[in-house]
Amino acid sequence: MFRETKYTAIAAAVIGAFGASNAQAIEFTYKDWKMDINGSVNAFYTTVNCKPDSSGTSIAGSTLGLSDNCLNDQAAIQNGLLPGYLKFTAATQQKGLDIKGTIGFWPGTSLDNGAQTVGDVRTVWLSFGAASWGEVKLGRDIGLFQQQAILNDMTLIGVGGGDYFSGQINTTLGMIGRGYIYTEFQPQITYSSPKMGGFQASLGAFQPRNTAGVGGSDFKFTTTPGFQGLASFDWAGDYAGKVWGSFAFQQGENSAGDTRKGNGYELGGKVGFFGAEAMLVGFTGKGLGDAIQFINGHDDNGEKRDSSGFLAQLTYKFGDLKVGASYGQNKLDQTSFDEANTPNLLDKRQAYVLGLYYSLTPNVTLVGEYVNEKETSHNGLNYKADTIGLGAILFF
Repeated sequence: MFRETKYTAIAAAVIGAFGASNAQAIEFTYKDWKMDINGSVNAFYTTVNCKPDSSGTSIAGSTLGLSDNCLNDQAAIQNGLLPGYLKFTAATQQKGLDIKGTIGFWPGTSLDNGAQTVGDVRTVWLSFGAASWGEVKLGRDIGLFQQQAILNDMTLIGVGGGDYFSGQINTTLGMIGRGYIYTEFQPQITYSSPKMGGFQASLGAFQPRNTAGVGGSDFKFTTTPGFQGLASFDWAGDYAGKVWGSFAFQQGENSAGDTRKGNGYELGGKVGFFGAEAMLVGFTGKGLGDAIQFINGHDDNGEKRDSSGFLAQLTYKFGDLKVGASYGQNKLDQTSFDEANTPNLLDKRQAYVLGLYYSLTPNVTLVGEYVNEKETSHNGLNYKADTIGLGAILFF
């Protein structure tokens, strides 16, 4: 997605099913293989009014937030929560197995000091399986923990929070860190069950993350994988909807052999009724972090910090126009060590979003959003921002 910096892995998640629901993919066959090409392009004009704390003191752990990045009013033309992407999928059937492979390129529009931050290959995986017993996936793809939160975030096709990053990354943040933890695109080996009357479950072994952040640097070695799981149940009808739950766990070691562990749990659901759709999703964790998985999850003594958050969202469709409103927040608790040594630790991020999404054509959506963000520390530091984003997104 962008250069390897402290902002690495700050990107929105979208899977093939999301793109396919908005467009017709390009499909053709060659011998026994079915080829599928789909993608997306977007751009937004964003303007943000930054309101820093009068003290000028930074909030510890604000890598993704206002304190480190929103000190002056800004305007930009940039990607929204999604960068662009182009995905190639090849599928066939051999010896009774469904076989598939995907490679996805995720470029962006952003400039950083005049140099373009091009993008990365964040989806590269193969799978094999059968309708009778399920599917095994190996490679890099969207994670399981909090996957459904971001895929159902209305700002996924818009801007949401974080547009003040401007040229530093190829995406804004949507409601990442303002209602849920970023699911990320992660190396994994995952088994998914067949769908059974609306129920499906997935369980995977994942490459553990470096637990950087305040109190977490250098914990990047491991002898065991991380683990994530997701279970969901959906139903159709006049009140169609879905409920889900997920978890994540990992442990890491530093060069001295010290170990740090983290875990998180999620519950969520959505339901539609006569053009309206309501969603509520929440998470809680220990050593989990506040926005990116396992970042800022521990203090300098290795004690786990508790964190939690939720996102509430309501949308309504009037023909080709969808209107939506959402509110979300993430909280990071102090440990006793933090109270004495890091009083300015991040306490809470929150955001309100009002959005308009108009289907200009079956493949092009016009987007307008207003976002109000606030970030506070445990010792009372207060940063605010008001953002307007206007633009368009194309799926093909």
